Amino acid sequence: MKRFLLVGLTLCMVTAPALCTSAVSSHPNYKGEVIPITPVTTWTGFYIGANLGGKWVSFSDIITINAAPAVAGETTTFTDRNNTYTNNPVSAMGVQVGYDIQYQRIVFGVIGDWDATGLNVTRTLPLGFVSRNFEPGDFFTVRNNWEASVRARLGYALNTWLFYLTGGASSMNVKVGANYVPTTFDGKHMFSSTGSSTKTLLGWTVGAGGEFQFMNHLSIAAEYRYARYGSSHHRQTFSLCNLSRFGVKRATHSTVWMHTNELLAKLNYKFY
Repeated sequence: MKRFLLVGLTLCMVTAPALCTSAVSSHPNYKGEVIPITPVTTWTGFYIGANLGGKWVSFSDIITINAAPAVAGETTTFTDRNNTYTNNPVSAMGVQVGYDIQYQRIVFGVIGDWDATGLNVTRTLPLGFVSRNFEPGDFFTVRNNWEASVRARLGYALNTWLFYLTGGASSMNVKVGANYVPTTFDGKHMFSSTGSSTKTLLGWTVGAGGEFQFMNHLSIAAEYRYARYGSSHHRQTFSLCNLSRFGVKRATHSTVWMHTNELLAKLNYKFY
């Protein structure tokens, strides 16, 4: 009996290390392994960025002279036959800032932007233009230096892609100028004169765009928007010019209507 116990104990001592080694080797060794994690894109967060592109500005205007005292046959309104100027191309560059919230695939956010523009259109009265108030060479200008907006945007996210609609309030400045050449009327010399008026217009804007996150914090976007503004009334007062031949001040009244189309490329940095 003792012999059997001694033999059994010896077998256990011999086989136990081998069994332990086999058991350990049957389990994978995770030490040092790197398990890849697929990143999940989120559109929630605050972002800032810059934009560059072009705007196409269309406007129309009517220029009226406040003629006092009235003279029979006097022309008091100059309406250029081509006074509707369509799609004047201008460059645009600026900045934007916004915040988005994502719920599943729906993204809602707010955005504000400001762009510098360079609209500068001049209309000059041609030779042969006959009027008691206007002279050939008189010219009128319309300028725009900036445009801004505050909007909401609603989008649909496909991982690193976001497609969205946007709309809100828009504003822009308009500077209207009138420039009158020197002339002679009834033997009297009339000096040249220049006047201008600047106003800020308020309107609405709608558009659509697409955005792509190509790095963890960086995205690029392309956006189209249309903006429309109501009319603005401008008044420029002159003296000692061909509009004040009676020694009294005359006023030029300009009414301007504006609307724009724009296409912008954007680069955004998002804070998570």
